[in-house]
Amino acid sequence: MFEIGPAALTPLNSGTVFATGATAHNDLYSISGSSWSSGPAAPTDTITAGTCTNTLETFVNADAPAAVLPDGNVLIAPGPLDSGCGGSPWLNYSEFYEFDGTNLTKVNASTYADTVPSYSNRLMMLPSGQVMYTNNYDYIELYTPSGSPNASWKPTITTSPGSVARGSSNNSISGTQFNGMTQNNYYGDDYQTATNYPLVRITNNSSGHVFYERTHNHSTMGVATGGTTVSTEFDVSAATECGASTITVVANGIASSTSPAITVSCPTPTATVTPTVTRTPSPTATPTRTATPTVTATKTATPTTTATPSATATKTATPTTTATKTATPTVTVSATVTPTATATRTATPTATLTQTATATHTGGPTHTPTATATRTSTFTATPTPTATATPTPTCTVSVEATTSIMDFAVAPDDGSFVPTRSVTITNLSACAAPMSADIEGIDPGEYGIVGDTCHSSLGPSPATCKYTAAFTADGLGEFDADLIVTATGDQNSPYDVTLTGQGSAP
Repeated sequence: MFEIGPAALTPLNSGTVFATGATAHNDLYSISGSSWSSGPAAPTDTITAGTCTNTLETFVNADAPAAVLPDGNVLIAPGPLDSGCGGSPWLNYSEFYEFDGTNLTKVNASTYADTVPSYSNRLMMLPSGQVMYTNNYDYIELYTPSGSPNASWKPTITTSPGSVARGSSNNSISGTQFNGMTQNNYYGDDYQTATNYPLVRITNNSSGHVFYERTHNHSTMGVATGGTTVSTEFDVSAATECGASTITVVANGIASSTSPAITVSCPTPTATVTPTVTRTPSPTATPTRTATPTVTATKTATPTTTATPSATATKTATPTTTATKTATPTVTVSATVTPTATATRTATPTATLTQTATATHTGGPTHTPTATATRTSTFTATPTPTATATPTPTCTVSVEATTSIMDFAVAPDDGSFVPTRSVTITNLSACAAPMSADIEGIDPGEYGIVGDTCHSSLGPSPATCKYTAAFTADGLGEFDADLIVTATGDQNSPYDVTLTGQGSAP
């Protein structure tokens, strides 16, 4: 077996590389002495795994992880190799040990360590000083070490800003040993997760809430830099709470010796435009019409004869009134925004009244008097500018998936191999996309979602995230299922990614 294991640099013994692999022999390399020496032999244990019962096995690091703890000890998760217990050299069994610079000591194992081979194990140091463990499937546990770091290994802060704005970028901070004493996380030849870079965290004094800020532009990636001044830049996230706080640099689970004071300021919120329209009718002009024509006609006839005829004129007066009224109501429109803008427009109504009265004299001379009354009311209009409120446009969610099928190929049906495949989701829209995923179909039990960087919501374009699925064959033949990816608000959602794999005899 020619599998290498982790070669972990630890600050113990003034700098030592603990080199492991697929054999029972572990070696040590002294940084200060530039020399090799034999390390502790690989541990042995009597176990039952595969087709073997109560068999003494040697636990080696043939593709296995390691993590350097804050106190310098090296945590490893080796497993046995035995082709006589089921065909595959790797047995589904792992144990955990700590190397303290001299010896290997067995420690508590994760819940399912005795069901997975060593190459499925993964270790990652967290800023809390705990180690996150996964088994390349849908399971996570935390290992909490008992030791504490040497004071001389801690980062120190020499210069830091006294105040920063929430959402600001490229804030500079400098000091010593920002990259830690080691790369920290190791594996063999298949997986690397080095964390030799500084983390910046801001802790709010009032709430006690902790916020990790994105760091970049590190002045060095070297480790164990001693008293040399190094620096990095950090961006303050929009989620960071405002007010009096402290700032800390963390390297490989070891926090800086001091946490200077810092104030996070918040910008004034942007005013929200809220249009309000009010319609108010103006007074209506009411015309008054009065037609009172009075016509009196008197005629006396005096004949030259003795006969005295009398002629009486009867007057018939028929007044005719024509009224034409035009009234235009006034509409006042007010639009209120933030800040408030009020626009008032007054229209000009005109009311015209025309009356005609006609009197007719019957039986004699006809008199046709005409009375015409015209009334005009005029209001002067002075228009003022109108403020137009622009409504906030709505955003429609739209995403796309990089593949419509995940082919897991062939896997042994003894559970000793768990391949994974991934689909990347890209947000094409300017708004956040609420995300979720599930496995359905014919054989959903053969598959599991083991990775999810979407975390229920994908940020605006061009943000991407990934769902990773694993396949475990528990028998012979083909196994099919569907990874259902849902983007809430996307009219093409959900997206169906076909999962297919073949179980074969080991």
